[in-house]
Amino acid sequence: MICAACYGMLRGQDKRQWRGTFDLHFDHHTHRWELERSAEIGCCICRSIQYELRKFDHTGGPSPDEYRDPTRQGSFISAFLSEVHEKQGLYRLDFKLHDSRSLGTFLLQQTRNESETRLYTPISKNTSSNEVLQLARYWIRRCTSRDHESCPNEDSDNKGRFYPTRLIDLRPNGLSSDQLRLIVTRVQAQEDQFRITKPKGFYVTLSHCWGDAEIIRLLKESLSSFQENIPTNELPRTFRDAIGLARGLGGKIRYIWIDSLCIVQDDHEDWLSESAQMYEIYRNSYCNISATAAANSDKGLFFPRNPNHLWGDEINLNTEGIPKARSKGEREQHLGLEPLIRRCTILDCSFWDREVDKAPVNMRGWVLQERLMAPRVLHFCQHQIAWECRHLNAAEHFPHGIPSMELKADDIKERSTLKYLIPDRYGRRPVGAIPAEASDAAHENWKRVIERYSKTRLTKEEDKLIALAGIAEMMDSQIRGRYVAGMWERYLASQLLWRVDPVYENGLFSYPSRRPKCYRAPSFSWASVDGPQGIRCGETVREEELQILVEKVNVNTKGDNRFGLVKEGSYLELACVLRKINLELQEKPAGTRYAWYLKGGKRAGGREATAKKHDNVYLDSPYHDFKSIQAFGGQLYCAPARKDPANYLICLLLQFLRSEDRKRCFRRVGLTIIPPYEGGQEDLVSCGGGGSREEGERETICIV
Repeated sequence: MICAACYGMLRGQDKRQWRGTFDLHFDHHTHRWELERSAEIGCCICRSIQYELRKFDHTGGPSPDEYRDPTRQGSFISAFLSEVHEKQGLYRLDFKLHDSRSLGTFLLQQTRNESETRLYTPISKNTSSNEVLQLARYWIRRCTSRDHESCPNEDSDNKGRFYPTRLIDLRPNGLSSDQLRLIVTRVQAQEDQFRITKPKGFYVTLSHCWGDAEIIRLLKESLSSFQENIPTNELPRTFRDAIGLARGLGGKIRYIWIDSLCIVQDDHEDWLSESAQMYEIYRNSYCNISATAAANSDKGLFFPRNPNHLWGDEINLNTEGIPKARSKGEREQHLGLEPLIRRCTILDCSFWDREVDKAPVNMRGWVLQERLMAPRVLHFCQHQIAWECRHLNAAEHFPHGIPSMELKADDIKERSTLKYLIPDRYGRRPVGAIPAEASDAAHENWKRVIERYSKTRLTKEEDKLIALAGIAEMMDSQIRGRYVAGMWERYLASQLLWRVDPVYENGLFSYPSRRPKCYRAPSFSWASVDGPQGIRCGETVREEELQILVEKVNVNTKGDNRFGLVKEGSYLELACVLRKINLELQEKPAGTRYAWYLKGGKRAGGREATAKKHDNVYLDSPYHDFKSIQAFGGQLYCAPARKDPANYLICLLLQFLRSEDRKRCFRRVGLTIIPPYEGGQEDLVSCGGGGSREEGERETICIV
């Protein structure tokens, strides 16, 4: 449902304000209490706006109420209605706070006819209901049928099916129906004394947040007793809910795999061995059950909800005044009095992002590979369940598929499906039919994976690479090359041009990125830093388009897993031109910023280089690196790496460490970009004539 304010605005154009723009401008709610009242009675639009507004209350800056000038005339919230010109019959409705901060975007999609209008109407007040279970069964039934040709059906890989080393038997022989038993499917050195069980049937997996609570775990001392009986009453609520759900999904599901109960938690060798199999464990599961909304294992899968909030909403939209809203035929028949009304479905652009992508479990680093590799995922969200497979993304609100459009960088784009980032095993056409094209496409997909993964959190910071190993192994069949600490040897030089953007919030810049306490990856790898804002990958380009050249790579891993933990002492050798620079801190109204300038030297022809300051600087971790740079006497260098098609010069920032075997060793500390209009590019790309390294002679250096 929608409130009177939203209905009057969309149907009758109430409170419309003339602004001389192509979109229609409206005053929405005048006061915050009006918004909260509308959200409380169930308005789908105001509920979403209220959710976004409350996020501003917790950012540490002034609240939206404090921002407001009490003498200011007008609305607390404004709305803007326009047509998405690339899509006929699609309109966007934007909401902004009085200080222009965005509060969300909705799409209003015209319904073609009554037969196409399918408004789902759930009635259950908890996601544990039979109604929810039946919808989950429906999605699974459709996904395992021939309808989803790119998803595995129940006959796929039936012969020689992979099973994890250990599984929890949901229906153990000789025990009551509510009891559990751990089975071992193959011999491990420490388990030679235990019986081996040949499994039959399907298994499901569980994604969950461990949280701070102490939960029951598989230990060396409990390995034997768990094979007799797992004490169900000691399991956390999420585990119990997942086990009950797995039993309810159908008799074909015989087992469940839960990390803390199937990996020996006090045996590091077992952890390394099982971690290396994550790719197979999730890829071969029947379905992954995700405790998406639960912040810890005691929260459970199921939550109470108001089913009315899930009912699909439609509105009679008044499009009068929107340019090109009428077709030529409609304009000819228009009497000049009646407004043009279109029947539209209301679509919340932030729904999937809010309920799924940014839910607690999907902010865990380990879960991204679980979500990507599992053939299908059943999400238990805060208010509803959701579904994810290669063929379909759906939710109770959109049981036949979520909207195909989404908001990206303030523009309406076709929605990108997460599972399309990995190779398709089951489609009729193999992805790798043209190896070169498949490899290039896989490189681009890998960058999208990294940008998403780098925003997630890990309980143990040393897991950064091992938690990604399963995805890397899956992508390896397409990229076809050596894996280098989170990157790939092909196009490696351009992959060095990643960057960490500062965070801009409440009018201030901040730098939350940090370096791990223990060694995890060489500094040229994005895996050497952590930051909630993540990293941004550079454009993939060929060597001839770059001014740097990777001549040698020496990166070794611990153990046999070439996608796993990296040994300390890894490095690469890079041919480049270096110019010595000074880096300084600048205090500005928007917070701390950094700038650099050349430290003396000459350009080609012997002319003095200018002391032009450049402030387009992206330090990897200013918290750790700036003090280090200052402490070592400012031994900082700039290495021009690429000039992009728009003539922006992209350069690496490198800190000198020492000299070894007649080579200078550096560590990467950031990136800088010099725009063409700023000047000073020629000082960097022109080599001096004196033969001195300081004056820009090309040399081979080592980056550790």
